[in-house]
Amino acid sequence: MKSGDVIAICAIVVAVVSLGVSIMQGRAVRRHERNSVRPLLQLHRVVRHSGRTGVRLVNSGLGPAIVTQSMVYLDGARVGSWDSAIAARMQAELALQFSHVTFNETETLAPGAEKYLLSVKEYDLRTHSHFHELIDHRIEIQIHYQSLHGETFMVTLSPKPSS
Repeated sequence: MKSGDVIAICAIVVAVVSLGVSIMQGRAVRRHERNSVRPLLQLHRVVRHSGRTGVRLVNSGLGPAIVTQSMVYLDGARVGSWDSAIAARMQAELALQFSHVTFNETETLAPGAEKYLLSVKEYDLRTHSHFHELIDHRIEIQIHYQSLHGETFMVTLSPKPSS
């Protein structure tokens, strides 16, 4: 084999390796760009004696979350989407008074945004024991959402097991 052939083969190997590195770098950059605007919704039960208590939704991610669907279950039975009609029906059927915030058809939550889906302003264990039972053991909330890139995610607040 002539030295010119060896140099040509080495040049081809270097070119192929360079192409591979460029492809890997491009994928890493795209993954980083997606993650830099990825939302991360979280549902929390918040119990503060003499303070606001309820189910809080927080966007802890770096990008906006576009809520595409919500679903509420009560005692394991599907109630429907989390909207004003469902909240009012739950208040009437359960004889509970609570504040609520619902979703538009495609609600967008900015990074750092938070809202209480259902809450009482001044929680008292004796007065609000049925509300506490509702958020701890009876209600399940599922929220489906998307990132700006169209990736879909879901967050669920499941009932705690009864002890």
